[in-house]
Amino acid sequence: MTGDVPSAAEALREALTLSRDIRNRSGEASPWDRAHGLAGLGRCAIARGRHRDGMSELRDALDIFRRIDAADASDVAAELAAFELSTGESERSIT
Repeated sequence: MTGDVPSAAEALREALTLSRDIRNRSGEASPWDRAHGLAGLGRCAIARGRHRDGMSELRDALDIFRRIDAADASDVAAELAAFELSTGESERSIT
């Protein structure tokens, strides 16, 4: 990841806030939007050296993607697995 990570993280936090404020037709915040926001925040945290925070946010995103049966789940799972293999950091199984 390159660029202005702190600004990206702030924009993602704002996007998550907006996704909670904007409701879909059923009256609930979009879980897909929330998952993407969490995944982005996780990537930003990892880029800033906050590995545990980042992995936690990526896992939360993965849980949501799996719950809504989104194709994005496989990408986030692979990303988590690769990061855990490269760093040896793991708090729970990804599968």
